[in-house]
Amino acid sequence: GMVTVLLNAGADVDVSDKRGWAPLHVAARYGRAGMVTVLLDAGADVNVRRKDDWTPLHFAAAWGTAETVAVLIKAGADPGAGTVQGKLPADLAKNNDKVKNHDVFQVLDAAR
Repeated sequence: GMVTVLLNAGADVDVSDKRGWAPLHVAARYGRAGMVTVLLDAGADVNVRRKDDWTPLHFAAAWGTAETVAVLIKAGADPGAGTVQGKLPADLAKNNDKVKNHDVFQVLDAAR
């Protein structure tokens, strides 16, 4: 896909906008586990933080999928990372049926 073309052409995998959104945040937010894997394989920082300290794992926990959460954790995402507001990924996953009802939630919950 286009992301692979850009990465192969030398695009910065961790480039971010003025609010700190990096490609990995967006892929995690929308539950795109395959894209998360492509970005991680290209060297993306699994714990990259936005200006409010949200990591890709926070976005995957809040709005993504259990598969995306699992891919991030396997790659070394920190389930104990807090946001500026003190939110952990497990706190955000409690309101996401796509994550809270899966085994991976136990990994997030254990970090609280």
